[in-house]
Amino acid sequence: MALQQPSPVLAQFTSASTAGDVYVELGFIPAYIYLVADVAGTNSNTYEWFDKTELTMIGTINSVLKNTGSTGVRTLVTTAGQVIERYAGGDVVAADEAATSDPKHVTVDGAVAVADHVTSAGVLIPKEMQVNSGVNILVAYRRG
Repeated sequence: MALQQPSPVLAQFTSASTAGDVYVELGFIPAYIYLVADVAGTNSNTYEWFDKTELTMIGTINSVLKNTGSTGVRTLVTTAGQVIERYAGGDVVAADEAATSDPKHVTVDGAVAVADHVTSAGVLIPKEMQVNSGVNILVAYRRG
């Protein structure tokens, strides 16, 4: 399946001082994302995620590949909790969220959701894939 053009959507957010789950609202469910966890850190880890809904050949395996920054080793993620998930959106945020909320909803610019905000589609980035207080960059591609 071809990826839709012309360009990917870039998102950024800062993890809490104690990282928590983050819903990144993209406005769509991506087919593929590339995530740099703690972009300013030394030896940042990177992750690649594929939406498995139409990738029948990979079966039930996790759809996240991790490149460990300190070693350069690329592996299929099998660690519990390190699973990026589709997020359909449509939830109403009950109260203002803070940078330290767990979970929290953020826009592509990293703005945290306020009360009565209706969320949009995107992905859930689990706390286990983040670094405390790290700045994260996510590149998302639409399905074609």
